[in-house]
Amino acid sequence: MQVEEIKLAIFLCPPQPPAKDVIKCAEQRDEKRSGAGTAYSQHITMQKSVTRFFSNPNRLLLLLLAVWWVANLFQAAFMELHYDEAYYWMFSQKLDWGYFDHPPMTALLIRAGALFSDGELGVRLLTTLLQPIYLYLFWTLLRTPESRRREVVLYVLLCASVPMLQVYGFVATPDAPLMFFTALLLVVYRKFITSGRPVWTAMLGLSMGLLAYSKYHGALVVACIVLSNISLLRNRRFYAAVLVAFVVILPHLYWQYGHDWASFRYHLMDRNKTFRASYVTEYLLNTLGCYNPLLVPLAVYALVKGRIKHALGRPMVYLAVGFFFFFLLSTLRGYVQPQWTLPVAYSMVFALYLYAVKNVRVGRYLMRVGYVSVGLLLVVRLAVMTGALSFTNLVFFNNKARYQAIAQASEGAPTLFSSSYKTPSMYAFYTRRPCDSQRTLHGRKSQYTLWSLDEQFRGQRVMVELPEGGCEIALPRGGKFCYTFVDCYIPIRELQQMAARPDFRPDLLDPTLLMLLNQANE
Repeated sequence: MQVEEIKLAIFLCPPQPPAKDVIKCAEQRDEKRSGAGTAYSQHITMQKSVTRFFSNPNRLLLLLLAVWWVANLFQAAFMELHYDEAYYWMFSQKLDWGYFDHPPMTALLIRAGALFSDGELGVRLLTTLLQPIYLYLFWTLLRTPESRRREVVLYVLLCASVPMLQVYGFVATPDAPLMFFTALLLVVYRKFITSGRPVWTAMLGLSMGLLAYSKYHGALVVACIVLSNISLLRNRRFYAAVLVAFVVILPHLYWQYGHDWASFRYHLMDRNKTFRASYVTEYLLNTLGCYNPLLVPLAVYALVKGRIKHALGRPMVYLAVGFFFFFLLSTLRGYVQPQWTLPVAYSMVFALYLYAVKNVRVGRYLMRVGYVSVGLLLVVRLAVMTGALSFTNLVFFNNKARYQAIAQASEGAPTLFSSSYKTPSMYAFYTRRPCDSQRTLHGRKSQYTLWSLDEQFRGQRVMVELPEGGCEIALPRGGKFCYTFVDCYIPIRELQQMAARPDFRPDLLDPTLLMLLNQANE
């Protein structure tokens, strides 16, 4: 085609501008590309922000402890109470400076939790809150400026791999405040030995006092610290701290004096039993199992041969050795419950963590053990919480139905149970009905021995539990409940006063009341 022809064709048919819809589609395509780029850029920025936020080990620790706390919170809310928890709930209904079995800290925590819930969650709420706090406090003793996220994960895995720490993170017992104030005492003690400021002297005394209000085993924690640093006995500031602690616990000591030192006599003398070899073997097996058999041998090696270079290295070794051998000797006079040695978990985690930080291979091993242990413990916890183990004899299932069946049989009358703190406590929690425990001269004494709850039953119709005979009902989770009624109840202490009179006529007494009197005097 000639050039002139091309020019003529362009002149006659000039190129048309793009259609409006074509322009619009192109603009939308450009906007999408731009928007996708912006969204991707925002995603990258957010990812970097999250990474930067958790690059701080302390923030990562807080996140992991928060996850652990939420798990404990669900467990606390959806699992029924243990006998001991119900017993401590009874303490919280009558706040005092002391109780037959324990100091008052647990009762106070349960009473505070009841402000938020009157069910199982209220009983355990403060216990679940204490655990992440004391684990963070203990972390402050281990961390260094060089601590990284891997060390944080290792620390949390070590703590979560100890079954005792898992269980007593949501079960409301005196062990939770014991662990909290032990961690606080260790933090304050390190400040006390490195600083001469009076505030740390006062804080040391306050920590020791509050530890005594938590559980009597707190005295052993203080003793181990003193034995690890005998120079404290030549330190005037330490004696000033002891004086502060004495002032703090003075109300409890006065309560003990007013109750004939009931707690001390019970723990030091009344619990003595004939020696059995099984007490020793059970103690050793419980120690191995409850603190994770995959960790205990290595923890012992780390404590003995690990050459721990830390300001609290000696106190941690003395804490482990002191608790272990003290309660090993205690097996000579009776059964030792596994949780009594719970502060040893601090020594265990302390030694394993520092050993793993120095030894890469040990660190890898502990990380693997941690993931496996935590996975298994989570499965068990879910099984307990969801009721998958309700066919077992665990006391965490069917309690509400069990005690409501007894309440229905009572026909609204107060109930007097056989000599035990367990059943009346569970009955009171799950039915909120008045009850008491029968008294026997040589039976297991408890706070019910000090209370006079049956005084309020005077002259009323009362249902009395019988060992055999009378009426009986089948109970959920097995067993039966035998009972009878007394139309006009007389409190046990009044019966004993009547029996001391020369003109006492036992033949004129209701047979059931006579049975109760004989049990109280046997």
